[in-house]
Amino acid sequence: MNLEYIRNFNIDCEFTLTRYLYVTKYVKLSLIIALLEKDLDKALFWTFELYFSGLDQELFGLLWVVYFGFYASL
Repeated sequence: MNLEYIRNFNIDCEFTLTRYLYVTKYVKLSLIIALLEKDLDKALFWTFELYFSGLDQELFGLLWVVYFGFYASL
């Protein structure tokens, strides 16, 4: 096996994980879906997953965008 090939092989797949090892991007999408479907249990689960993973600033930003994007009538 050519080790030089393995060293130079670069896979560009950066992602972050939450405390229970969910991919953060998919947690955010799941939260949006749960909010739109009005599923309180799932929405709370994904909210707590983001919050207790230390992503509280991202959570509040996401909730801000969802509120003004889907719920606020201007």
